[in-house]
Amino acid sequence: MKLYESFGKQGFHTSIATSFGIDFEAYENVMLARFRGAGCHNNLLVVDANMLSLALEGSAPPPVFAGRSYTVTPAIARRVFHPKVVLQLGRSTARMFVSSANVTAPGLAGNLEVVGMVETDDFASGEARLIAAGWRFISQFLDTRLESVRRQIEWMLARTPWLREIESSDGIARLKDKTDAAFLTSIETAGIGEQFLGALAGQPVRRLILVSPYWDLDLSTLNLLLDRLEPKEACLLLDQGRHVFAAEAIAKRHHKRVKLLDFKAKGGTRFIHAKLMVAQTAKRDHVLYGSANCTAAALGDAAFVGSNVEACLYRALPAGSVLSQLGISDVLQKKPVPVRDFVSAERPEEIPLDDVAGRAPGQFVCNLDKLTWYPPSGADLENDRVEPLDRAGELLSIALRRGSGADDGCVQLRLLGKDRPAFARVRRSDGSVSAPAIVARIDELREEVRDARTRRIDAALADIDGETDLGLWLLETLNELEAAEASLVDHKVPPMRRNAARRIDSAQAAEERKLTYEQFMAGRRLRSEIDGPARNSLAGSYASHIRSFLNRLLGIRTEEESQPDDEANKHRAAFGRGDETGSAEDAVEGGGEFGGPLPDEQPIAEVDQDARALHQRRQNRDQLIRAVESLSETVAERASQKGLRSIDLLRLRAVLMIIASAGWSGVRPPSNSLQVLPAANDGDGTWPRLLGKVLFAYFGGRRNAIASLVLDDLDDQIPKDILECWATCIWVIQVTIAGVSRHRESQTIARVLETLRATIYRVIALGVEELEGASVLGVLDALSNRFGPRLGIDSPSVLAAHRQTSRMLSGENALNASDRER
Repeated sequence: MKLYESFGKQGFHTSIATSFGIDFEAYENVMLARFRGAGCHNNLLVVDANMLSLALEGSAPPPVFAGRSYTVTPAIARRVFHPKVVLQLGRSTARMFVSSANVTAPGLAGNLEVVGMVETDDFASGEARLIAAGWRFISQFLDTRLESVRRQIEWMLARTPWLREIESSDGIARLKDKTDAAFLTSIETAGIGEQFLGALAGQPVRRLILVSPYWDLDLSTLNLLLDRLEPKEACLLLDQGRHVFAAEAIAKRHHKRVKLLDFKAKGGTRFIHAKLMVAQTAKRDHVLYGSANCTAAALGDAAFVGSNVEACLYRALPAGSVLSQLGISDVLQKKPVPVRDFVSAERPEEIPLDDVAGRAPGQFVCNLDKLTWYPPSGADLENDRVEPLDRAGELLSIALRRGSGADDGCVQLRLLGKDRPAFARVRRSDGSVSAPAIVARIDELREEVRDARTRRIDAALADIDGETDLGLWLLETLNELEAAEASLVDHKVPPMRRNAARRIDSAQAAEERKLTYEQFMAGRRLRSEIDGPARNSLAGSYASHIRSFLNRLLGIRTEEESQPDDEANKHRAAFGRGDETGSAEDAVEGGGEFGGPLPDEQPIAEVDQDARALHQRRQNRDQLIRAVESLSETVAERASQKGLRSIDLLRLRAVLMIIASAGWSGVRPPSNSLQVLPAANDGDGTWPRLLGKVLFAYFGGRRNAIASLVLDDLDDQIPKDILECWATCIWVIQVTIAGVSRHRESQTIARVLETLRATIYRVIALGVEELEGASVLGVLDALSNRFGPRLGIDSPSVLAAHRQTSRMLSGENALNASDRER
């Protein structure tokens, strides 16, 4: 089989692959494509640091999606980081591949490799304990100082609760098929070779079978194994002429037991890269396979754990069963090649790992226009200069402004320009240049990392592309999406333990930082100060499709929205209540509560068409009234518990637009049956009253619900989706005040709405430059164009009222600040 054919199975949300060599073209086009096609969008790659630098210096085509769709962590080892492990993790299933195959085209589909898989959906099993051991091993090389990697791991742990709860295997585990297995690595107190010998527990070995493409020059490890095991015969499967093997170094005391067997892959063209050891005893076949060659650097010895980082899987299987599985029975029957006649391949030229180690650039993380450099040890932080590169590796013509260093020694830089780097390198004070490094873009990764679509999510997203207008169906879609995504997450996630620079020792745990809206605004920067893109706080959530739908109706382009090619943007119509929040105190009416008991719905009688239409309009109106009442009740509940989140602002924006689409001016008859809210003369069923109630649910009262809004501390500017919500609230309050001013019966709430308008502008805390900037004015104009004709409101009057309000309130704020200074 081809290894890559196994990666397309569904049910996994996260993949983590480790490799010594790296071919980004093979990873992105083969592994990553299959992972993503199967719904796995949280993908991490861990590669030997020096081999990564060599690849990025031009020994292989550069990556296209690294840092945007997946992260790449350079792993530092004593000599080389050599394990070949792939973890695929899901909420209710997991599996681990342990192999000899690098993440390269030959490794995935060309060489003859050996691979074993451990898979389980029973987290009380030995298989689960082995997988947990694999995670424990790999996690030591994931640098959680980096925000990009840390967020991916936290996201994974939130959806993989079993991984935190089971105890990883520290030795041999009993599997469901009643056989034994162990995950062996070279970072334990004993080397892999010693661990394997310990598993044999002194059992007499009748035959030892070895496959390895690389050996010690003096065959010291082979001779040691033969001394310790004393097998009756030792069969070495070697590709004569292609494997490097100094046959003359076999100790004379072992000549009689050693058989050199010429082992060729089918067709004779594939390189045999497998690493395999089988010790056959009377009762069991003891098998070791994975990344470790038969060398001291890989297997170690009695006093030395080895200089490489390696990972292997040990299996104890029924005697005689392994040969048929491996397909090597025929090879063992071949006539041995005499030691003196064996033809070894020329030893390949050494990879200049020591040279490239001196060109290590460190690591880079970019969040919007902020670039963070995590320098390597020995860097000259004062004089070394970071150079941003584009996807082709060419210098970007943007300036970098250096800020103050962080507590962990990183260097903060601001990107002064619209372009953002895909790679970065360091020009040192002596004029030398480092190897390039991948720049991980946190904001783009956040959009990519998301749960696979479930049937429940598919149902919620069905048919949205065909929708051209708003209705209460949109709220049910949003509610269903929120519930479906929440069901995939275990919220009891312990804070990540940030690893030290070498990633082996863990430091004190640090909680994910969250900010109230007031705290966020105190530290944010104006949008005008930033040339780069704005963030969407809903990125990574399927609720972002709702935002895209709302903007599509308004004709607003959302260029930062990530819409994968393999997914359709679909929604389904329905409305569910109970997961919004809100309670509007005695307010907009000047003392009375919003709404009252609604009459029970009556079946439609067999009457004429006009009566049917009137009855349907009344039902539609009553549903809107009940939806606003439900929203008001649950907003307060959510605000008093864990606080509002970005999705609550999306819900606010959606409800306001739904009500606006259902309104009509009263001057002309409504154009369709969805326009059921007149401007006046219908009690609670007018659009100014309902819009006012919704705004009051969020902004009204002694402690408004918006005060509980909590934002992720990911950047220091207002996310674009939140700015769109604020602009919608501004448009609605201006339109509502204009609407009530035309009708005498509504004059009683005009004063309350004017007070609410001042509160809204104060709470959102935008400056005049932002309030009158292109982002806000663009939304105001789009809303007026779509809903203004229905409500009898024109865009110029809305914009004029908005400018007057923003300048008046900014003047009052300036006076208040002056008074405080005195």
